[in-house]
Amino acid sequence: MPKVEKKKEFARETFFEFLRSLITGVFPTLTDLIFSNLILFIFFAKGQGFTYWKLLFETVEAPGGVSAAATAVGYGLGAIVTYICSVLFVFKNTKKAKTLKGVAIFICIEGFAYGFNVLLGWAFAAIPVYFLAFAARIVVSYVVVFTLRKLLIFMPDKVKIRDVSAAVETDSQKLCDDISIDEDYMYDASVGDISDVNNKGATEDIYELQEKK
Repeated sequence: MPKVEKKKEFARETFFEFLRSLITGVFPTLTDLIFSNLILFIFFAKGQGFTYWKLLFETVEAPGGVSAAATAVGYGLGAIVTYICSVLFVFKNTKKAKTLKGVAIFICIEGFAYGFNVLLGWAFAAIPVYFLAFAARIVVSYVVVFTLRKLLIFMPDKVKIRDVSAAVETDSQKLCDDISIDEDYMYDASVGDISDVNNKGATEDIYELQEKK
């Protein structure tokens, strides 16, 4: 495949992977929301007279330890769901992601994503409208994290030059062997034909001698 065509194919593949990541991104987000609120409800809000469903739509100021635990549990479970969706539905090249090294890189990226979101929240705090600040943080974070996952874990395998050379050499040798076999067959066939002609001629000569006698 020409180099230009490969680039187009890679761009097309990445574009559709990004679209699939947007669709499946709903599941880790819901997982984070459900379980982080569950921790808040069990260890704090329940004693304050809140129901679980009411807690989903209201903000409560929980103690620092409870809030941190809720965030950690929700984010951790959301990361697990993200990994599963990435391997099963989002990305095409998942060989590296299924290795221990790939999982370790994924965990590091998720840790970076958490810190990066906190940093972006501080950077965009100057935006007067909260929704716009939130949207800007999500968009920037999502694009950066998706790019890191693609480049570090889900890139196509690189074919080594020596492997290609070995494959070409093997195919060439096989082709030469096939040609050699065909030539041997043709030679044997031609010899057989000549022998048949000679035998036929010798037989005719014997008949002629017998008739003369």
